[in-house]
Amino acid sequence: MRRDLSIDLVRGAGILMIAMDHLAGVAERLTGGAAINPFPTWTRLGWSSAAEFFVFFSGYLIGLVYLQTLRAQGPALLYVRALHRSWQIYVANVLTLCAVLLLLHTPLLGNEGLGRFVSIAALGGSDAMTGLVSFLSLQSAPPFFEILQLYVVLLVVAPLMLLLARVSVIAVVLCAAALWLCVQFDPTINIADWNFNPFAWQLLFVLGMMCSVGDLFAKLRALVPRRRLVVACGAFIGAALAIKTIDKAGWSLPLLGQIDVAGIDKGTLGPLRLLHFLVSVAFVMQLVPSNAAIERSPPARTVASIGQYSLECFCFSTVLVFAAVGLLSNAGELGPLALLPAGVVVVVLVCLFAPAVRWIKAQPWRDAKNKPAKIERAAPPQSMTLGDVP
Repeated sequence: MRRDLSIDLVRGAGILMIAMDHLAGVAERLTGGAAINPFPTWTRLGWSSAAEFFVFFSGYLIGLVYLQTLRAQGPALLYVRALHRSWQIYVANVLTLCAVLLLLHTPLLGNEGLGRFVSIAALGGSDAMTGLVSFLSLQSAPPFFEILQLYVVLLVVAPLMLLLARVSVIAVVLCAAALWLCVQFDPTINIADWNFNPFAWQLLFVLGMMCSVGDLFAKLRALVPRRRLVVACGAFIGAALAIKTIDKAGWSLPLLGQIDVAGIDKGTLGPLRLLHFLVSVAFVMQLVPSNAAIERSPPARTVASIGQYSLECFCFSTVLVFAAVGLLSNAGELGPLALLPAGVVVVVLVCLFAPAVRWIKAQPWRDAKNKPAKIERAAPPQSMTLGDVP
């Protein structure tokens, strides 16, 4: 099955935006809200963010790929594949946290503020061992490590969603929407106070899966002219940006006074936040270039490669974010003029990391096995070197 580079492009751009949001978020936390986010990420346009895109399109690809596994190999191997991937993500999340903790315990990058921000002891109240058990058992996670924790759980139930979708796609969406609605009425419905409430965020994952199963984007293009859809969605996003600007600035409008926007909570995926994302994803998918256009453009191809290796690039970007903030914080520079070049460096390194991952996953060392070995009759058996060992 040929990869859809447009989906990879959106996922890659989402990962880069998440990294920029994380970089600005840590700086804001360390400065008590004094730092200004200088990056033009999606969260600046309204109430949804790149995290929603990440979860939605993760579900989209799971639906696309795992449906082929279900058809070709049946439910049993589908579950095995999902559990295997879930385990890979769990291990990657744990190793990423270990890498961050190691970096933050070096004199160059570590400081008290970052230590409190990524504190294992804080997860267990004040006991490091309790906090570690809490993290490993998926009860809690430090900031920026929750999204992969969420993905681990969603992957476990993804095969069941696909099996139910064979009966009725609409029924699956309605069940997911009902669960999301329960959280809106009672936010305490959660798993051990997760920041990303899984009973709410599962709706995005399910919607992504069902969009790929039902080929919804193609049907949307057939039903609504592309230009009309772009204009309508763009108008909504523009209005959301204006309302958010007024809300953040604390301006008072004639007859209305100050605006207090409700339904935008990130943890419970509030209704307005969900609506903003759904309009946003419809808007973005009308503008994303075709596979041929992406292949012709080196920058687009590079960003798409980040989407292809999303797990590795996401984890690497997380490590880079904490390293960058550690350096800037110890230098006493967390303003926009320092964050902006740091963000550029993070983006460049992640873009370079993606082809490196592709090269490693291609296992170039296996080529040596396929080449016939040269026989040197004069050489005794003891002359074998470490370079000859496979």
